[in-house]
Amino acid sequence: MASEPLSFSRAELTALLFKAGRGAGLPLAHAEDLGRAVGRYGDEAAFDAALRSLAAPWSAIDLQMDGTQITIKNARAIQALGHVPEALEAGAEQVTLCSLDEPALIACFLQGFDVAAQQDGAHWHFRKGQAAPLVTAKPPRADQIESLEAYAARTYVPASATSRSGAGQGADQD
Repeated sequence: MASEPLSFSRAELTALLFKAGRGAGLPLAHAEDLGRAVGRYGDEAAFDAALRSLAAPWSAIDLQMDGTQITIKNARAIQALGHVPEALEAGAEQVTLCSLDEPALIACFLQGFDVAAQQDGAHWHFRKGQAAPLVTAKPPRADQIESLEAYAARTYVPASATSRSGAGQGADQD
């Protein structure tokens, strides 16, 4: 049963997704991309897609370049989509993501970039083009927030005298 949407600012959602990405083992830049994309532009489907992707087993990216064509096989959305605009801006004519795991994240990751996406069976082709209309962000469900918080909690350090040393008000300040 879906809960009523919670009241979170987009900045809070961006930070929570970043922490969840780090908690799931994403490299820093990928976690930042995830937070920016889904935190700012996500809807319920995007939050579900992000959670499925965070839970999926990791595999190495299989990237192939042929002149100005870039192909990534078995593409993970949260690993590959953030690089599509960069590759096109750097001179690639086309980026193809094969077997993209979560196409629901495309609109979030490409928001504000002049990138056109076209699906061809299991492949997604990206070229420079007209930017898609802005996505209308919607708040996540309470269960989605709980799942993201569980990933984020993996980054927390247990409280101890050592971990709290220097935190807060200094010992010389009463």
